[in-house]
Amino acid sequence: MAGVALSVTPNFIGKVGVVLSAQGGLKMYAVIEVGSKQYNVKKDDIIEVEREATPAGKEIAIDKVLLVSKDKQLEVGKPYVKGAKVSVLVLGEKKAKKLISYKYRRRKSSHWEKGHRQKLTRLQVKEISL
Repeated sequence: MAGVALSVTPNFIGKVGVVLSAQGGLKMYAVIEVGSKQYNVKKDDIIEVEREATPAGKEIAIDKVLLVSKDKQLEVGKPYVKGAKVSVLVLGEKKAKKLISYKYRRRKSSHWEKGHRQKLTRLQVKEISL
């Protein structure tokens, strides 16, 4: 990583993660908020978020951008970065792996089992803009 200077603390780098390309330079990435969860994304990433009511094939813009890193510049929002947008393409919906909830009461001959499959939406990041 010769010639690359960062102006953030080491603890912050460990928590967010710096995305390095194969050439040794920094790539543009962002931390976005979708459905009260945060995702670290870069261009052409595919992420799975909780179900969004948007049809497949439609492009949407996410303006809840918490952090943007471009080249050697890092912008942190308070709480969001002003003017930053992440354009994503909705690829479709799927269901997550089934989770089993099981409750057992000893010596009572009582137990129950319940399954849950979260509905997810797959998004592909098209562009990160400031």
